[in-house]
Amino acid sequence: QIFENVYTTPSQIAPVDITDYLATTYNFTLPEMVDAAAGGRHTALLAADGSVWTMGDNREGQLGVGDLELHYGPVQMLKGQGGDVPVDKQGLTGALRLTAGDAFTTVLRTNGKVYTFGANDLGQLSVTSTAGARTPVQVERIYGQDNDLYLNNVLTVSSGEDHTLALVWDSAN
Repeated sequence: QIFENVYTTPSQIAPVDITDYLATTYNFTLPEMVDAAAGGRHTALLAADGSVWTMGDNREGQLGVGDLELHYGPVQMLKGQGGDVPVDKQGLTGALRLTAGDAFTTVLRTNGKVYTFGANDLGQLSVTSTAGARTPVQVERIYGQDNDLYLNNVLTVSSGEDHTLALVWDSAN
């Protein structure tokens, strides 16, 4: 489903080395990948250099690349502020962990901050608006806490179909 014309027959289910496929088909080399997250119809890859690459369905902006187009091969996720225009054409760096829900993606960065993008009709992105985001937006708050607008000191994240959980370090205890 990810790569157009990769399989010779619909029944072929053998794994395909995407690194070799991209190099030979598109003359493109991906960085070394260290982790992956699978959503409803999209995939996010974490590179050893902390960059994030996404591919697949993007109808809700869950690839974080600023558009709503299907991407058959990996594209680098961009820095953003939730809209369809990225902050710049540079990719978001410093990613530590990825999770994916049905139509959204979550990125935990090495600084303990969390960014989300994609569908938000059920509050999946943890931002004040129910509008989705085509580029990463920082998770705004923990309900019931008034000390900071943004979620900080996150140790790890995990996502389900339409929700994300974050384990937060509380230095006060």
